[in-house]
Amino acid sequence: MIKKLRNFKKVYIVLMIFLLTFSVTGCKKNKRNSDVNYNNINKNHIKGSYTVYVINSEKGLMKKNLLKGYKDALTDLFGKKHFKLKFFDVDENSSSLPDSVKKSNLILANGKIALEKSVNHSSQIPVVATGILNFQSVLKTENTGLLNPTGINITGTSTISPMSNVMSLIIESVSDLKSVGLLYSPEDDNAIYQNEVLESFMNSAGIRWKEYELASTKTTEDKNSDSNGENANKKNVDNKNNNEKSLTNKSTDDVTQNDENTAVVIDPITPTLQSSFSRSFNSIDNIGEKSLIETPFSPTSARAPKISKNWDIQSAGNPSILEGATNEDVLNCAVSECSVLFIPSGSNIKDQLNLITKASDNAAIPTITNDSLISDKTFTCLYTDPYAFGYSAGKQTYRILIKKEKAKDMAIESIPPSVTVKLYNKSLSKKYNRVFPKSFFEVNSYLKESVPGVTVKRINKKKI
Repeated sequence: MIKKLRNFKKVYIVLMIFLLTFSVTGCKKNKRNSDVNYNNINKNHIKGSYTVYVINSEKGLMKKNLLKGYKDALTDLFGKKHFKLKFFDVDENSSSLPDSVKKSNLILANGKIALEKSVNHSSQIPVVATGILNFQSVLKTENTGLLNPTGINITGTSTISPMSNVMSLIIESVSDLKSVGLLYSPEDDNAIYQNEVLESFMNSAGIRWKEYELASTKTTEDKNSDSNGENANKKNVDNKNNNEKSLTNKSTDDVTQNDENTAVVIDPITPTLQSSFSRSFNSIDNIGEKSLIETPFSPTSARAPKISKNWDIQSAGNPSILEGATNEDVLNCAVSECSVLFIPSGSNIKDQLNLITKASDNAAIPTITNDSLISDKTFTCLYTDPYAFGYSAGKQTYRILIKKEKAKDMAIESIPPSVTVKLYNKSLSKKYNRVFPKSFFEVNSYLKESVPGVTVKRINKKKI
């Protein structure tokens, strides 16, 4: 009887996730790839050849499989004789793109750095980008809608995972799901966004959740940068004070000296900060907004860790890097309170993976991710083949060059849930005595043996 009730609860939760997903995506106003009938395409009507300049800043499978998907899409839609690809790799040290880019019909920017390097050319040449999770944040637009048009001559396909599938994976991976721990580092907008989408699903399903903030290498770099800026400002203030000695007295000097030697402890829960997912404003700007965060504290401390309203788990405290706790302290707290830990895709805390896995293994608490790069270290993973992102970007290229759509009016694409694959770690499944159904694949075998694009439905060539 108890088992039947648990199964019923899981079915109910999955249904709620589906309904919420439909309510978010069901009312579409902007035309998308899925609105185009590609089966009526006649490649013989295409005249001449189009040149696409591929600006790339990605590596490994994200580069290889994504570009294969893009090329296959152009082959299916244009025909091999009607397009030409040129390639140029960039990194943070690259100064500018080659002059030959100006002669291309379109730019494909693969990766954040590639998009940033391509922006200056977008006034003359349409840009289709991928390898980006949040275009609005990278481009500093005024738009908080992740998949809304950018309003400039740039569009693309977001690498955001179907978060409803991620939520389903969490439910399927843990037999007795009581609470979910969401890991992130404070400077990581993309991780925060993914966590907050999951939070909306969990709120609807009545699942308890709590965020746990870890310091990454990037966090330390940002804090050091902030500290240098604060020291420079303090020096200017000190110089001003020295020029105005007549306005100071001994008691003021005593207070100043005392303030300099006193550590200020900031409770991360105290500030009333709104969720960026809710698009509401408060004392600071939301994640992804154009203007900079302006607050008396460091930007890395501007967003406090959040907790679900139905959280009723008693804990000894609420560790936070703002209170001086180490990452080990935070993780030990997380595994003591949660049934599972989630690591967002592309997260900056990947450099803390050894600490995360050590804490989770010691407590026998599974970790789940949607990042294939760390899937061999986690219990389960929702995998999305980069080929799907490239193929989607190829469809957008066709719409711009052949259908004459304007990139500034085109919605950012996201890949459909049907192309994702659920992976599990064989060694960890034995440790947790968990047997997965046939809908799951063993992570190492799948990534080694699967063919790029196997989950992607290509355009029916017979009807072209």
